[in-house]
Amino acid sequence: MSLEHAPERQRGQRRLWRYRDLKAAQIVNSRMTLKRLVDSGRLAPGRLITPNARAWTDEEIESLISTAPTARKPATRRAEVAT
Repeated sequence: MSLEHAPERQRGQRRLWRYRDLKAAQIVNSRMTLKRLVDSGRLAPGRLITPNARAWTDEEIESLISTAPTARKPATRRAEVAT
């Protein structure tokens, strides 16, 4: 995950990320993933910018990225038994 696909920002305006920007930056792969991130509290619910469009600020996206795990979870007992 990186911010290289961040939406353009106009001078004096906050940058807002919409779903398509999050998908282009490979932060989410689907709307369901986005919903799960919001439901789990890992991502703020964002703000409605029109009746049908939601957006997130750079700070909210940076917070999500900074709290993302950096390593895989250790194997569970069930996975160990199966191998």
